[in-house]
Amino acid sequence: MIPSKAVLDDANMADWYQERIEEQISDYLDELKNGEKLAVSVILNNGQQIQPTWFGYHNPNMLIIDGVDENQRNVRILVPHTSTQILMTVVPEDTSDDYPRIGFQARIE
Repeated sequence: MIPSKAVLDDANMADWYQERIEEQISDYLDELKNGEKLAVSVILNNGQQIQPTWFGYHNPNMLIIDGVDENQRNVRILVPHTSTQILMTVVPEDTSDDYPRIGFQARIE
């Protein structure tokens, strides 16, 4: 079955991409075993990693990511959704690192 143009157009929008990120994180959380937690990082082009606390968007193609950088500073990243790299890592729950909860912007209809 060939997707309709409307479906393809929607798949190129930032809100669609942000929804996929939310679904992937949720699905990965569901797979965790006892004693495990999920560490999520956004990898920037220069290799720096940000621990996200919130994902939002501005259509057609901008993701807005709030988070904490390696120096524990609050940051906001504005990035084209096609340039976003997300790293999800399963770590032991007893790890001293405190990974923040992640929020998501509600989809605007």
